[in-house]
Amino acid sequence: MMMSNQRKKNVVVGLSSKTPSQPPSSSLRFDNPLAHIQVGIMKVYVAVALMLCVSVAALAAFVWSGPAPIRHYTFDDLSELTCEELSERHTEVIDAYHDAEIVHYGRTAAFHADLGLPSEDVLPFAVLMMGFMRDNNISESKVVTQSTPWPLLYSDFYYEISGTCAANPPMRAVEAMRESALKLGLIGRGEMD
Repeated sequence: MMMSNQRKKNVVVGLSSKTPSQPPSSSLRFDNPLAHIQVGIMKVYVAVALMLCVSVAALAAFVWSGPAPIRHYTFDDLSELTCEELSERHTEVIDAYHDAEIVHYGRTAAFHADLGLPSEDVLPFAVLMMGFMRDNNISESKVVTQSTPWPLLYSDFYYEISGTCAANPPMRAVEAMRESALKLGLIGRGEMD
């Protein structure tokens, strides 16, 4: 029995005497040769996960952000424009309503009942026509001949204005309306404002 206790002491003393002679970091470095590779792989996983989170957050912010507010023009904003500029504003408003409807569909998976079509009173061509008609005492009943969602834009007066503007894009839109109103007999030469 004495012998076994003596051996235990030698073994314990022998192990402890070897450890202090070697630096502690060098023994850890060679314990697992794949340790550095494993740490590198974990760093890559963490970096990929963070990039994925940032990408998802950016996509969510883009998808859930609302559309830019739609600009509505007044008669005063439009009265000095050329036919070409008026046409650009008209297209801008229609496109803005269309884009807003697509964003709404993306959020709710449903369209509005009017499918995102703007009402006639916000369309630049109609706004300018209504102002011109008001200033020249032209009643809507003289112009509108059919019942549609946009009655002014389906009128002969609108078709005549469009034709005049198409023939001369740099012409002021109000001047094109005057010429068209004269041609259709909606106003006389002495009645022009």
